[in-house]
Amino acid sequence: MELQDETKWRELRFTSLVMKARMLRLCRSSFHRLHIANANLNSLNTVDDVVRHLQALNEKPVKLPVFMSLDLQNLPENLTIEV
Repeated sequence: MELQDETKWRELRFTSLVMKARMLRLCRSSFHRLHIANANLNSLNTVDDVVRHLQALNEKPVKLPVFMSLDLQNLPENLTIEV
C-alpha cells in the first residue's frame, strides 16, 4: 500500500499478531496509559482502529481506585495504606 495521502496511514492493516503487539507496545510507551480489554483486541485490525480506541480512552474519565480517594491523613490508627 502506498502511503502518499496523509490519511492513508490509518488504513494500514496489521498483517500479524506480532505487528499488532509491537504497535500497541509503542502506543503504551508513548502515551503511558493504554488499557485494552482482551475482548477488544480482536477488533483492532488497523491503525485507525487503534487511533479510535485511544481517542475513546481520552474521552472517558480515569477512575481512581477507591483507596486513592480516601483522606490518607485521617485513617483509623489500626489502618495503614502505602501508596
